[in-house]
Amino acid sequence: MAGYEYNFIQLPVARGLMEFDLGNIDIEPSINKKWRLYQNEVGLYTIPYASSVEVLLGLKNKDIITASDLYGNMVGVVRGYRYQMLDDHFGKRKIVKVENKSENELLTQLSRKHLDYICIGDITAKYYQLINPKYRF
Repeated sequence: MAGYEYNFIQLPVARGLMEFDLGNIDIEPSINKKWRLYQNEVGLYTIPYASSVEVLLGLKNKDIITASDLYGNMVGVVRGYRYQMLDDHFGKRKIVKVENKSENELLTQLSRKHLDYICIGDITAKYYQLINPKYRF
């Protein structure tokens, strides 16, 4: 874009959202409007050009039919992301939510058996599984 200068700053999701709401960040690339419905600041968005499906990865060989099937388990999520199907099921005597700064950190915790399950985008999971065999659960 002629006449504009951009400074790329990589931040964890939650901090990036806070900085955007504070007005310290003006552009958040590659974001779908649906992901930011609950934010204080409503931005301008391009037409969606890609999609992501959140999947549940785990080491336990157990069928998960409903969110309540996860009660009592530790489920890792990225801090700042919203998980519409699970949000009402996090809490005391429900799903134990463990927040982390990135998908890669969640995969590391799962591979070390520190978590029972993690929520992760399907494409992101495939990428990390391709480059790191220890993430091929």
